[in-house]
Amino acid sequence: MGSPQDLTTLGIDPLVAAAATSAPEFIPAGDDRPATLVIATGDRRRTALLEDALVAAARRVGASPLAPRLVEDTRLPLTAFGVASEQFTGRLYRTGFDLALPADTLVADYGSVELRLAAAYAPGLDDASDLGVVVNGQRVATLPFGVDNGQIFKARMIELPLSAFRPGPNRVEIEARTPRAGDADCNPNMQISGAPRFLMMAGSSIAVPALARMARLPDLSGTLASGRTGAGRAGPLRIAPAAFDAATLSAAGTLYLAIALAAPEIPPLEFVATDASDPRGALVVGAAADLPPGLAALVASTAARSPVPTPGVRPCRTGSTTPSRALPPPGRTPACCSPAASTPRTPAAPGPATTPCSTPGAARSSRPRPGWALPAACRIFWAACAIWAARRRRWLSMTAPRW
Repeated sequence: MGSPQDLTTLGIDPLVAAAATSAPEFIPAGDDRPATLVIATGDRRRTALLEDALVAAARRVGASPLAPRLVEDTRLPLTAFGVASEQFTGRLYRTGFDLALPADTLVADYGSVELRLAAAYAPGLDDASDLGVVVNGQRVATLPFGVDNGQIFKARMIELPLSAFRPGPNRVEIEARTPRAGDADCNPNMQISGAPRFLMMAGSSIAVPALARMARLPDLSGTLASGRTGAGRAGPLRIAPAAFDAATLSAAGTLYLAIALAAPEIPPLEFVATDASDPRGALVVGAAADLPPGLAALVASTAARSPVPTPGVRPCRTGSTTPSRALPPPGRTPACCSPAASTPRTPAAPGPATTPCSTPGAARSSRPRPGWALPAACRIFWAACAIWAARRRRWLSMTAPRW
């Protein structure tokens, strides 16, 4: 992609380069060159815009196939993740695969991920030879190669702690160190014509247990604590303003300030576009009316899975004059909270006021109740007293003589 002169210098036929100014030209693959799509533009600004459009289109097309496989409460062979059976003759064998946990997974040490390994190693390896499993850059399991005559693992189970994983994408790597005593000589002929030292078989598998889920999604408190766009992700903090007006940018700046204060170190900031197909993720800040259609539909589907009570309406028990904190059973609406009872009516004459959550005939005084300022002040005062008393007891326990 470029001007006709630039395309000609790259080896494109001048006739094809000239024809590509009106419409893209496709050159089929040949013996000495791959298939080529030729786009000729005379304006560098237009070239940059076309490059951005092609990158965005490739991201939308390739986001789904390149996304790691979602695994939960199942066992899958490693061949499903692209790990093939192969022989290795060198000193350090390394392979890996990506898997994803649900985004609302609660990660803790209540279970483990089982890796059943089918492999073999040759005899005569050094004492330092071993096999290790690395999860998200952290070595979590080690299997020594302690048999001098070699060994075959048909279904060797290796437990990986669940706390090493995180919600979303995870990277699992298998490393096998297979040094020998003769490797110190560094003989190239021995390395080229040497016998296989490690064999990775196709019978290996991985099992992820049933996972606990968080009570809310997304968990912004976890995001504020980590100081990153996603749990455990490296790189800048990505914030996508839905609009570039003063109010939205002010809210985005306030959010970044809160994250920077809560994080161990100040994270780098990157402003990105509100692209729902971007697999890297971002924090979207803005009003609901400013969201793009694709992102608005995604937010609406998430809200539909987590219903919340209607603001301003407090459900109450049937036949009771006091509001209840529990929601009514599905498909059953108390009479005191029905739409007919909640519809305001014009009173014929002045009288006692009623509320949507009061049964007919039960009137309440229209006199204004005292505000919550005094009870709130009392609660703050008693909380301060409790904190002071706890600190005083701790200080006395530290300064008291011990016998």
